[in-house]
Amino acid sequence: MTGLSIAITKAIENFPGEKMLFLDSLSTMLLYNNEEVIGKFSNFILNKMRLQNISTIMLTLYADADKKIIKTISNFVDEVKTWKPN
Repeated sequence: MTGLSIAITKAIENFPGEKMLFLDSLSTMLLYNNEEVIGKFSNFILNKMRLQNISTIMLTLYADADKKIIKTISNFVDEVKTWKPN
């Protein structure tokens, strides 16, 4: 997760103009990292993007919507949208 944080930071510094961060998907990250690690990573990225006025979208599977980490992250964001496929 540290490597991903560094890569995001470098990309933000190197791209001029208006920026948006789109992370797909937290569900995949949860396959390889525990909820505590993903929570810290998400909090760090969300705060870093907010300080730089960069809009951030984080996706997760609908099936993961009830996981503790998703509920925790929802406390740090401006809006949570849920979409359930048919």
